[in-house]
Amino acid sequence: MRFSRPNRRTRTHMSNENEYIETMIEQLFGRELPLEQEHQILSELMTLAPERALRVLSFYAEERHVCRGENRELRKSNKEMYEVNRALTAIPHHVAKVAPRGGEGANQVYVQNEHGAMMLVAVAPHVDMAQLTPFTDVLLTENRNCVIGVCPPWVGTGEVAEVAEVMEGMVVLKTQEGGGQETALVVGELRDEGVSAGDRVLFDRTYHAAYRKMPKKEMRHSHVLEPVSSETTLDQIGGLDDVKEQMVYDLLANLDHKDLMEAHHVRPSKGLLLIGPPGNGKSMLMRALANFVRSNTEDGEVAVYQFPPGRHRSMWYGQTEQNLNHVFDFAENLLAQGVKRVIILIDEVDQLGQRSNEIGNSIDSRVLPVLLERLDGLSSNKDILFIATSNRADDLLDEALLRPGRFGDKATRIGPPAREAARSILQRYLTPDLPYRENGVVRSGEKPSEALINAVLARIYSPDLTRTRVATVVLRGGRMDVPASAVVSGAMLENVTRKAKMMSIRNAVAQNRPGISLAHVLRATEEELAEAARRLKTPARAREALNLGRDVDITDVLLAAEQDALETEGRLVLRAS
Repeated sequence: MRFSRPNRRTRTHMSNENEYIETMIEQLFGRELPLEQEHQILSELMTLAPERALRVLSFYAEERHVCRGENRELRKSNKEMYEVNRALTAIPHHVAKVAPRGGEGANQVYVQNEHGAMMLVAVAPHVDMAQLTPFTDVLLTENRNCVIGVCPPWVGTGEVAEVAEVMEGMVVLKTQEGGGQETALVVGELRDEGVSAGDRVLFDRTYHAAYRKMPKKEMRHSHVLEPVSSETTLDQIGGLDDVKEQMVYDLLANLDHKDLMEAHHVRPSKGLLLIGPPGNGKSMLMRALANFVRSNTEDGEVAVYQFPPGRHRSMWYGQTEQNLNHVFDFAENLLAQGVKRVIILIDEVDQLGQRSNEIGNSIDSRVLPVLLERLDGLSSNKDILFIATSNRADDLLDEALLRPGRFGDKATRIGPPAREAARSILQRYLTPDLPYRENGVVRSGEKPSEALINAVLARIYSPDLTRTRVATVVLRGGRMDVPASAVVSGAMLENVTRKAKMMSIRNAVAQNRPGISLAHVLRATEEELAEAARRLKTPARAREALNLGRDVDITDVLLAAEQDALETEGRLVLRAS
């Protein structure tokens, strides 16, 4: 709003002159007025109220001083923002890498830019030529024609390889990609430090040059193998006494009595193979044997690793074979680090040595040759032992893997437990300290425990086939009754005791009748035998479970329960007729 000066008529109507002065001051400080109107108001104030006008001018001076300070801060801030903006919008320096080539002129050097192009550029006078060693990062000008600075040193990138052989100014490297070899120049700091066989170095595949030594580190972690810390002992395995004794003697002869093996011209075994149907303690025995070797080695460390089934497979072509090579390289590296013995456990070795009719396209057809080659390449003096298990060695495992010199030196078959072996297994789970119910009385001791064990053994191992038959296999030329002893396993016997104990717990909770009774163990036995018989229902499973050859033609499998139902139905029909 523009300031309007009151006329004489308006001034005569005011109560006094002070109201007019206050009105002018209010208009002066309360509104934004043009400079001419402010000068007009100040002039009239000087005339009417000099003291009030002086205070107004003093206030104006203070405000002007404050505004000058704020302006200085704003100019300083603007200058800083300008510098920041200038730095952000400035043309960046280009980074290149000094190439390991010779033939440069004075104050010139070969560099390679980020696109891989090789360039011969000038070097600025302030840059020290001694710093321009191969693979050093440098800064180039906007036109990329001059080195104007050296980047701070850092651990460069590249491929890691192992030096296999040292020559004059060159090395033969064993690369990690495919396990191949290639030659490389020794340049940079590696040429000054020196290099020897077995060192790990960084090399550049573009220049075929090795330029930095990598620190040696203990290779104790593997992406394929898993460390095993099992405390399973041979005494914890029920039955298999003959097998355990024989395996212990073989291990002691191969590991601790190599002088006797050499004196008798006997080749040490590279691998032990445990063959048999599932559930009979192969995996447990494998870990117990490894623990036996570990506990009987006093003057050195024994490293035990497990090869999990399927861990070697990869979606990338060639990576599967590389993973298998890694297993052998890892074991040899452990020996180089001071480990005395290395034991590799392979559960279900069928995954590695399975027969395949496909050539080239199947993973198994590519893995098996690598496994055979590396097994043959193991020196007899190296303390590397493979212990493997197989459920179907006869029809799945390739014969090349079973020949002597590989896993064929010591292949042990573990079948269903015999009567005394089954007794030993049951004694580990039906111990005398458990509560047993007999004739309504709960008590502990060896007598009730042995009574239940004998009842289970009588049901499974009775010579009366009519009592122990679980199935009948119908062949092309006849029939074959399958007794319970043919399908029993250590895992099944353990599950029998577990089910009986759970029945006892349920009775104790629901009916307040604790104690494992004869009815509990017999019912659990019948359930486990029925489940084992159902696994024989298809001819393929029956052939696998009964270890029948492929030439045996199975047409049908009749379960004992089904046969009993048919016989009962037949008797009822005869009576009705």
